[in-house]
Amino acid sequence: MKTILLHGLGQTAQDWKKVVCQLSSSNVECPELFSSMENEISYPQILGDLERRYSNAKEPLRICGLSLGALLAIDFAIRHGDKVASLVLIGTQYKVPSLLIDFQNLIFRCMPNKAFESMGLS
Repeated sequence: MKTILLHGLGQTAQDWKKVVCQLSSSNVECPELFSSMENEISYPQILGDLERRYSNAKEPLRICGLSLGALLAIDFAIRHGDKVASLVLIGTQYKVPSLLIDFQNLIFRCMPNKAFESMGLS
């Protein structure tokens, strides 16, 4: 059975490296959530990428998500419940407060572009 590890905002797939080393399974994937985004990223785009990648899985997936990755895991499970064997959700909310998102967006607009380059964003 395949295990999928989904990172959070401000992270990359490499942030799961130490976790992957501790797992006994070699069938683990850590997709880069922002790698296919050319300009402005959006939640629906990221979720769509995950759906294209995993909705045709031959066997149910074990999905672990951190923060944004956990929200994506929840949405994927809602849409493709037959493709999910288990979920591990870390540091997530079932509903994101709009005030928090507005504040986060304000902070992101004030940050220099260089801060986003390590995530593969421009």
